[in-house]
Amino acid sequence: MAVPCLDDFTILRCLGEGSSGTVYLVRENDTGGLYALKAIPKLKLSGSLLAIEAVVTERNMLLDLRGDDFILQPRACFHDSKYYYLVTEYHPAGDLHTLLLLKGSKADAVRFYMAELLLALEHVHAKRVVHRDVKPENVFIDNDGHIVLGDFGLARKLSAGENTISSDEMFGTPAYTPPEVFTGQPYGREVDLWAFGVMLYELIAGRVKLRSPDIRISH
Repeated sequence: MAVPCLDDFTILRCLGEGSSGTVYLVRENDTGGLYALKAIPKLKLSGSLLAIEAVVTERNMLLDLRGDDFILQPRACFHDSKYYYLVTEYHPAGDLHTLLLLKGSKADAVRFYMAELLLALEHVHAKRVVHRDVKPENVFIDNDGHIVLGDFGLARKLSAGENTISSDEMFGTPAYTPPEVFTGQPYGREVDLWAFGVMLYELIAGRVKLRSPDIRISH
């Protein structure tokens, strides 16, 4: 099988820019399929072990969870002299945050989406993965109206026999981060369920707070 490269895709337009890189809508030349391509500048990663680790983590997590229901599916991973590239499914309906802002937090919709998100977390946790950044912006909606959990750059896989993560590792978005993380206590997969609960409250209450940036701090 040929090694994938940027020439295998045609860039159609920019979907957005983040702190780690730029995401483009691309068409795969052989199949005509539409995908999201994240281009991460190597220069931006230079000298930052944490930034490099996040890129590697997201790639490895998506490959490890490939085929699981309600999880963002990877298409290709490759790099050239200037960029690392991650190609994944493209979901034009947007994310849960945007969709619920547009349509309002209807009880039936909230019940449906959150039930599917809980199933997604069960898949993730069964493979000993802690997502650590569960929030509406990381829950996409596919063409059939089902949720897709993405953005595994801050995820952590527990080793065999390991049930908690050191208090030295503090990750996530503050609005969805549980108290034990801020107080320096060891934590585990339950941090994702705390974030799930915060999301559920926000969606039911119809309140969408201003988001703080992701954080990654060592005590």
